[in-house]
Amino acid sequence: MKTILRWFFKPKGEFETTPKGLKMAKFWSRLQKHPNSKKSSLYSYIYSLHLDGWENIHNINKYKKKNFNY
Repeated sequence: MKTILRWFFKPKGEFETTPKGLKMAKFWSRLQKHPNSKKSSLYSYIYSLHLDGWENIHNINKYKKKNFNY
């Protein structure tokens, strides 16, 4: 199911630092594979309780830019 959603949801550019951008970033990162584990998502790799939502968006954008060339 996640593979099918990955085909349809391919945002271009960086995610905005708005509540809507945070929702989209969370959704996108939950669809992506974890770099080290097959059972987890990218969101579990990047997300930290010590950071606020905007810093998490920044980390997702950095990872997206580095690995997906968006």
